[in-house]
Amino acid sequence: MTHHELGNPRRLAVGLALAFALVAPGIASAQAAYRMGFGATGGVIMPLGAINDLHDAGWQLSALADWWKPARTVGFRAEVSYARLGGQSIGLGSTTVSGSNLGLFSVVGDALVMLRSDTASVSPYLIGGLGVYHTSDHRTAVSGDVSNRESNTSTKLGLNAGLGIERRLAGARFFAEARLHSVFGGALGSQGGRKDAVYLPITVGVRVGGP
Repeated sequence: MTHHELGNPRRLAVGLALAFALVAPGIASAQAAYRMGFGATGGVIMPLGAINDLHDAGWQLSALADWWKPARTVGFRAEVSYARLGGQSIGLGSTTVSGSNLGLFSVVGDALVMLRSDTASVSPYLIGGLGVYHTSDHRTAVSGDVSNRESNTSTKLGLNAGLGIERRLAGARFFAEARLHSVFGGALGSQGGRKDAVYLPITVGVRVGGP
């Protein structure tokens, strides 16, 4: 790469300094408007819809960071999760179809809306957003001596929405949530092909820091 492509180092440094000077007030304003907290959740998940035939209940673990206004009326959450649904078999005529474990790794962003004042010790809230989901599973169909295996490893977009309830206790916030997730084309169906992976995690968690 030539010096011309890199640009003049002094001009580059001045440009970066000017850019930082322009965005710094906005960053400071955002930090003043929202306060950050961290947390973790875990619980059980249940498959729904088209994937219910080949999968049974499983588990989910998550780590999260969230940002709330001091009054805690509206907030935002970034969450990283890993979930696993168990596999099971069904009979389709003379064919037995078996599903493997379904692994789901996700990174999602959500908005949260409190339904009661933050002065209440117990507060219900709404949560919803979108994210990126990496899924992996396989399907095996056996009919007599003939076996056919289909595999899926994909990264898809998905949506989630649900509700929760939060309680303040001993300087922390404990919460429980039920959130429906739908991953577009994220898993294999019992009759082949990719179907939406719809599942419902029911989790409990704790959050510290922030307002």
